[in-house]
Formats: sequence, structure tokens, C-alpha cells
Amino acid sequence: MDHGHSPERFGPSAASGVLVSSSDQRPIRSHRAAVERVASSLAACLGLLALLALVALAYGPAVPGFFVSDDFDMLSGAASDLFSPASGFGRFMPVAATAHRLTALLSGLNPIPPHAVQVGLHGAAALLVYALGRTLGLGRGAAWAAAALWALYPRHHQAVMWFGAIAIGLAGLFGLAAIYLFGRAWREGTARAGWTAVGAYALALLSHESAVVLPALAAAVGVYLTATRRAPRPCWPPPAWVWAALAVGAVHLGTVAWAYRVRAALYPDSGYRFVGLGAELAQAPLRYAAWLVAPPPWTEAWTAGTAGLLVGIPTLLGAGVWAWRGGALARLGVAWGGVAALPVVLFGVYGMTDRYCYLPTVGVALAVVSGLAGRRWARSALALYVLVCGTLLVGVAAEWRAAGASTRSTLDALATWATAAAPARPEAVLLVGVPFKRATTWPGSQVYVFSTGVVGATHLATGWPALRVSYTFLDEYPTLPAQLAALPVAPGPPGLHLLALGPEFSDHTPRLGAALPLLEPLRWRGASRLPVEWQRYRVWSTSAGPSP
Repeated sequence: MDHGHSPERFGPSAASGVLVSSSDQRPIRSHRAAVERVASSLAACLGLLALLALVALAYGPAVPGFFVSDDFDMLSGAASDLFSPASGFGRFMPVAATAHRLTALLSGLNPIPPHAVQVGLHGAAALLVYALGRTLGLGRGAAWAAAALWALYPRHHQAVMWFGAIAIGLAGLFGLAAIYLFGRAWREGTARAGWTAVGAYALALLSHESAVVLPALAAAVGVYLTATRRAPRPCWPPPAWVWAALAVGAVHLGTVAWAYRVRAALYPDSGYRFVGLGAELAQAPLRYAAWLVAPPPWTEAWTAGTAGLLVGIPTLLGAGVWAWRGGALARLGVAWGGVAALPVVLFGVYGMTDRYCYLPTVGVALAVVSGLAGRRWARSALALYVLVCGTLLVGVAAEWRAAGASTRSTLDALATWATAAAPARPEAVLLVGVPFKRATTWPGSQVYVFSTGVVGATHLATGWPALRVSYTFLDEYPTLPAQLAALPVAPGPPGLHLLALGPEFSDHTPRLGAALPLLEPLRWRGASRLPVEWQRYRVWSTSAGPSP
């Protein structure tokens, strides 16, 4: 045997057990690395498909539900003033308004296509949360957990299951795309990603005005990336696309501020208003924090009155402590949640409604994931969260379907009434007993039946877009339909009709003459949508008959 040669000179031999040379091992190592990369990519793809499947399973049951509430204004064209900042709502949301008109043109009153699109928007937004997590330096598992925590948060049902809130979904999708692309541009210095981020930011602003917070969120992400050394220190002056984004934001803010002033002059009792420097402003952050953390089935018990303050105080204190001690990601998450919530906190008329949790909860998800890292029980907790929240969302979907069934039956009844009234087309109709929400507790308290949309619903059902409509809600005057039914028959002014939509549909026009004195003092809604002109019928309400 020749012992003068090194073992590395010999080729592979299974029989003799001779070692493989280093040069011959390179292809094997390269092959193994390629296999591992493919396996890793496949696992990532399967994980993202699983995320989309969870979104579809949780939100999909709401897709067949009929339209409700403001949907009908959007489908009838009554909300087309969203194309113009100086009219109607005093808001400028042309991207959302385009979605409304395309839905009306392409699918009409078929709710499945637009609702399926909303579920798709939410799924795409969940993928962007995952991508953002990866840009922030999270591992695949942590980024997936953040996306799942956010995607299945039960309060997102309004933004996903209600067509009237598609503006929130669009702004969330474009806003997350803008922040993700900004992070890419900040890390890699790529102008293409930066300019694309500016475009996404503009689309978010034109979808819903709550996207005004995006520059502040981008700044927080930039600070995080720089502080964690995932991006180089910023240079001066900033690239041109940064200045462009600031200019877009300034122009939009000026436009919206002007539009709100115009609307305030036209409709002093409606619109968005700053809560003022007082107790309401001091309490608003506490109530919003309580709303975010309260288990949805006990929303009202945990957030109303003093309870909301008692829950909100420790919530904000806990967030502050976690931001202090939890590391850079925890600080980013808390900052994101606080900044994104500013429009809701500062403009109290937004109210504590579930759809305004959409963007702030991305920060909550990041902060929570920063606390789950390294915990043995993290996977079990995440699985339990997915199960519980998925179950809650399926239950909420049933509420939206029930609300849709109610509106569909109402539209059918209105269509039948219109057929019977023709060819003598009415000029105005008073609607009483209009159902507002499904219930007074969650989830029914967040599921609308009718609101301003009853005007658009009446126009769509009757085919009379010029019909003047005023209405009152059933929960405001619960005994009114029964009072009207007990009145004697007395003719009213020609051209004016009186209908009760709830508790069941009934035509009280034959009693209109006797009813007018009872009806006139009530608070009637529909001021911005072809309201009934009471002065034309006041002589009937004062004399219960025509003037001599």
C-alpha cells in the first residue's frame, strides 16, 4: 500500500471508505444548498397560501350577504360627490368612488363580486404585512405570525365584510404598499421603489383621508431601520421622491381642509370636527386603547363609560412600559399604533367603530410579535388566537348576512309599493321605523342595516332617483309605527306618501292627514339627500286638511 499519498487524492469509494476530496465535495455542497433554498422557498409559499386560506375561511362566509346601509347610496350614485371635494360629504375619495361606480356598472345589485374583491384586498394587505415584517428584519415565522395576528383581528370585519367600508380596505392596501416600498427604498437606496411608494401613497390618500398619517409611519420605519443598522444613515438632501411625497401630502391636506370648511358651511351639524382642547380629547386615547384590547364579545361592557377609562389607562401604561423595555421592534409597534390612531382620536365623530382599527392594529401586531419571540408557548398561543378569532369572524359574517336579508326584503317591498303607486309617481316619501343596526351589543352593534343608505335604497328599488326622502330610525321612535297604525284614515297632501319599514313594512299613506301633526316635530334625517320639503305640507300638519 502506498502511504506516500494523501487521502484527498483518491476518488470516492464506498467499499474502501476512502474520503472524498474537497474539490469533489463542492458540487455536493452546492446541490444541497440549492435543495435547501428550494425547500425554504416552498415552505414560505405554503405558509403564505395558508395565510390566504385562513383569510378566505374567516371572511368568506360574508361574501353572499346582500348590500346594507351606505352601500345603496354608493350604488345609486348618491355618493358620487366623493369625486369632488367641495360637495356632499365634503370629502375627496375618488379611488373609492371609482370602486363604487364600477361595482354599480359591472355587478349591479349582485353582492358577490364586490365582497369577494374586498376579501381579496384584505388577503393582499395581509401579504404586505408579512413583506413589511421581512423588510424590518423579522424571520419568516415571526413575519407570518404578525400577518396572521393582524389579518384575523375580529374588528376588521367592517373593513372586509361591508362594501360601504371598501375605502378603508383600499387605503390600507395602498398604505401598506407605500410603507413596504419606502422601507425597501430606505434600505437599498433604490429610486424606483421610492417613486412607486409615492404613487401608492397618493392612491391611499385618494381612497380615504385617514392615510394622512403615512408620512409619520414611514418616518418611524426609517428611524427603526437606521437604528437597527438595517439601512444606512440618511443623507442630506433627501432624494427627490421624498420631497414629492411631502408635496403630495401637503396638497391633499390643504384640499381636505378646504372641503371640510365648505361642508361645515352647508351642513353645520354634520361632518368631521376636531374634538377640542378639553376633557373629550384627554379621554379619547384611553377609550380608543380600550377599544383595541377589549375582547370583542364584551366590547360595550369594557369600553363604555367609566369602564372604558379604567381599561384604557392600564392599556396605555402597559404600551409605554413595553415600548421602553421591549426593544426596537416593540417601540416601532407602539409608535405605529399611536400615530395611525391619531385621526380617530382627534376627530371624535369617527366614533368607536371597528373599521377604524384597520391600520393601527398593524403596529399592535408588530409589538405583540416582539413579545412572542423565543417563548415556548408562542405557537400554541398563536394557534388558539387563530381558532378563536376565526370562530368570531364566522359569527360576525352571519350577522352581516342577516342584515343583508333584511335590506333585500325591504327593497322588494319598496319595489312592490312603487309598482302599485305607478303611474301616479309620488314626489316625496316619509319613512319611519327604519332599522339602524342589528343589535346594541357586539357584533350587532357594529353591523348596520340602514343609515343614510335608505335614500339610495329607495331610489334603486323604485327606479325614481328624483324622489324626495326623509326618514327616522326605529330605535329613535320605537313606538311610532304602532301609533300610526292606530290613527284614523284621513287623506294627506297629494304626492306625499308615508311608509313604515319596521318592525314590518306597511303603507300608512291613507292616514297621512291625521299623522302629519304627529310627524312634523320629529327629527327627520336626509338633509343632504333630496329631503322632503316640509314647508310645502305644513298647512296640512297644522289644520289636518287642505287650506280653504
